[in-house]
Amino acid sequence: MKRKFGVFLILIVFFALGGCGGSRITSAVTSGTLRIARGVALNYASIYVMERKGLLEKYLPGIRIDWIELGSPSAMSEAFAANRLDISVMGIPQTAIAWDKGLNIGILSGNVSSPSELIVRDSRIKSLADFTSSDKIAVNGLGANYQIMLSIASERELGDPHALDNNLVVMANPDATTALIKGGGISAHFVPLPYLAQEKNLGFKTILTGPEAFGGDYSASVIVASKTLHDENPAIMAGFLAALSESISSINQRHSDVLSIIAETEKITVEEVRQYLDWDGMNFTTVVYGLDVFTDYMFKENYISKKPTLEDILWEPALAAIGKRSGEPGILEVAQKRVAPPPPPPPQIGILGNSLASLNSSCNIEKTV
Repeated sequence: MKRKFGVFLILIVFFALGGCGGSRITSAVTSGTLRIARGVALNYASIYVMERKGLLEKYLPGIRIDWIELGSPSAMSEAFAANRLDISVMGIPQTAIAWDKGLNIGILSGNVSSPSELIVRDSRIKSLADFTSSDKIAVNGLGANYQIMLSIASERELGDPHALDNNLVVMANPDATTALIKGGGISAHFVPLPYLAQEKNLGFKTILTGPEAFGGDYSASVIVASKTLHDENPAIMAGFLAALSESISSINQRHSDVLSIIAETEKITVEEVRQYLDWDGMNFTTVVYGLDVFTDYMFKENYISKKPTLEDILWEPALAAIGKRSGEPGILEVAQKRVAPPPPPPPQIGILGNSLASLNSSCNIEKTV
């Protein structure tokens, strides 16, 4: 408890002394190394914009930054386990699985909520109930966002979370888009941007969106940090958070230099960058969404052996952003659980309305449809 209070106090002092206004964190932080996994995909934009704009050097002068190329969540988990990695971008399901296996990590921040859709090749398929045993659905991993979300939707719509398990094939998103276009053995693809835009532009139809499958907004990826960084280098962690906040702010404000960085990195045009960033549902944000929905389902279906509380799996900055409202849960607490907020009180309809309601009741008048 004392260590957690100390970490939180350092974060408070940092943001009070400069935060994202441009000031350096403190002259005392002039040595050390920060190891960050990076990738080339739109979900990594906050990280590579941070790198290209030199934001870590701005907030952590003198700190050595090691950028590490890791191609998969399993490789990131292995690097965390071997103490070769401090910070990474991961999905909530992969983070929960790694945490359940005893990895000393936690979610430091949200990163992005991004659009995804279940796209079908055959117009015969209009809902999940229309898939036959021969229809294959491409997802980018088992135990990952889209497979979990499809299972949640299958339970709701088909009464069985495993109804479509035998239809799933694991394919990288670029390969799945090519297969869908060429008719290469798949009938559907649960797909994110930019491949989503390519498939829709070719006339393929959507039968389910990510929020429809999940039941609301969700974090497509989050920022994960090691316990070692959290416990031993809280000032460096605070500097990273300041750089992340400025990076995300510059993306959301559509700064021209940031649009160019994303276009060059993703090998697309600036106009396409604007199209993707303006796509309904795209939201770079440090707030985490949908954590309990993922972990509740994963615990129920034995992906994880124990259900983490928010305090178990979130470091203080992410936990503080969600809050803990007295009385009814706050809007960001609801965003973790997808618990419907309480209904509003009935309207006051006045003396005449109340009299009519009493008359209907006493006369046992039934409504007809």
